[in-house]
Amino acid sequence: MKEKIKKILVINAGSSSLKWALYADKDLELLGTGICERIALDGNLILKDKNNKYEHKEDLPTHLVAIEKLLKYWKEHNFISELDEIEAIGFRIPYAGFKFLSPVFYSPEVRDSIVTYAEKFIPLHTPPFLAALDGFIEYLPNIPKIVTPDTAFHTDIPKLNKQFSISKDWATKYNIEKFGYHGLSHDYITSRMKQILGKEKINIVVAHLGSGSSLCAIKEGKSFDISVGFSSTDGLMMGTRSGAIDPGIVDYLIRIEHKDPQEVFDMLVKNSGLLGVSGISSDIRDLHKLSSENEDAKFAIELYAQRVVDYMAMYLNKVHYPDAIVFTAGMGENDSVLRKMIIDKVKSYKLCLDEKSNLANYDDYMLISSKESEIPIYKMRTNEEIVIAKYVKELVNSHN
Repeated sequence: MKEKIKKILVINAGSSSLKWALYADKDLELLGTGICERIALDGNLILKDKNNKYEHKEDLPTHLVAIEKLLKYWKEHNFISELDEIEAIGFRIPYAGFKFLSPVFYSPEVRDSIVTYAEKFIPLHTPPFLAALDGFIEYLPNIPKIVTPDTAFHTDIPKLNKQFSISKDWATKYNIEKFGYHGLSHDYITSRMKQILGKEKINIVVAHLGSGSSLCAIKEGKSFDISVGFSSTDGLMMGTRSGAIDPGIVDYLIRIEHKDPQEVFDMLVKNSGLLGVSGISSDIRDLHKLSSENEDAKFAIELYAQRVVDYMAMYLNKVHYPDAIVFTAGMGENDSVLRKMIIDKVKSYKLCLDEKSNLANYDDYMLISSKESEIPIYKMRTNEEIVIAKYVKELVNSHN
């Protein structure tokens, strides 16, 4: 009889999607991956293994129904034969509260922390996470579940870069400091670059440019500073989020223009960034198509690039002797035009892209700078799921 392979399941839930990956527990070999997309719309499930891709159009009114369908198709397509093959499930949560800054086993106490804190700071991300978590608790109640905060990687950020210049009493009383986000992505890129550069204490700047965007300064192999701070709205301009703005704007809109605070917050989170500036789309691909004839689309791209450059110049200075610049996430990995715009604008170092490499297709990573560049520049595909799987494996093994 063929021995069952114990597996680690990784779940990354979005408002209308549920990404998953399945790994062999022994060596973390990727066994399958996929997504339930367009939840609450015209649902679609995609499942992939090494050799096959399966797609199923299904009505997916909720995350719970999406999980039910996943369990069905995992068995049907032989990703698993029995549910007890799943040894543990790891969940990504952008923020899990002040008590839990590293991966932890799920418990009612952990849930209370998430509900108490995460709903305050990341209201857009928390409901889908809880929906996915509750769904797997219902269908797989006896399988250990591990919550992996996206902030864990940034606990090493020194106080000088973590503390905001506000009242010390208020900062202490209300736990206001820089937490940083996209930690799983920055963690993965840092680990890969240590392998590529052949040393542990690397100094790099990572540009995670997606619908949510951040720059992270990695100094001596650890997170040293990051553009996103107390909330995931800070720092860079993003798809729909404003990034850093003058706080006086908020005061003006509420006190003088009598805008409702929630309306102002919603504008900053849902109708700013590329979408707000262009008035067209939060997707830079749409803006590229229109940029030759539409000034608003062109300007939104230019403003986004300039904001990245501002932080990049600052972070290159912070890490001293940088070993590399790395572009990752949706735009960072795939948008050659944006990468060139950014690199051409950085003047603190002589940075030069190799045009052919910048445009080339690639799998894992590629060096895209020319020999003339003072700092090597890479594009690299991030992999948050494998980072979660490693944390899950370590935590499960430590309790066995």
